[in-house]
Amino acid sequence: MSEYKFVDWVEIAFKKNRQDTQHFNKQDVESYLKDNNQPDLFEFIQHHTDEGFKALEAGVADDYRWNSLFREIKQAANAISEKDMPISLIAKAFYDLGRARESLDHPTHEEMADLYKSKVGSINREYPLRVTNLGREHAKKAAQIIAQKKWNDDIEQGIRIGDMCKIVDVEIITNHKEFMDYLPENTSDMKKWLRPIAPDWAKKGGRPRKRSKK
Repeated sequence: MSEYKFVDWVEIAFKKNRQDTQHFNKQDVESYLKDNNQPDLFEFIQHHTDEGFKALEAGVADDYRWNSLFREIKQAANAISEKDMPISLIAKAFYDLGRARESLDHPTHEEMADLYKSKVGSINREYPLRVTNLGREHAKKAAQIIAQKKWNDDIEQGIRIGDMCKIVDVEIITNHKEFMDYLPENTSDMKKWLRPIAPDWAKKGGRPRKRSKK
């Protein structure tokens, strides 16, 4: 498949209206767009048509992206040539034309398939482990958020870290089942998750003293 790089309308329009075209940069484009925010729509369509034919001459006839561009060019041209065409439909036609133009900057379906095939071996080997590790990280974050809130609400300072592990387990199993499969299998591992965010009093051994009633 031959390649052709689409030249955007704003670059052509900018150079046509400026003497110095040797220092074309992003700031120039932004300034030009600000001063000329309503381009001639027929000129805009004609530019896209010209670019399309240049691409065909370069050999892109088998590239569906350019075929899509021609289809949207036709729709946009029809939209502004129809009498009493609603503004909303004209806007949509040019929006679709913009999307077709943007697709030219992205890989084709075939290119993405080839990329996947070249990486399928490493994907099959590495991705299951990466997904599992990511799931554990999310579960850990959820557990810490739950525990932090419970400890913040514990004005009696009575929930030790071991008790919090059980509370967090129940909370996740009951209300956050998406993290269930990634929870630690034992309390000691859950403690490792919660210890970094646990208040000092929650890390103390033994049961908390009961406050005497006055």
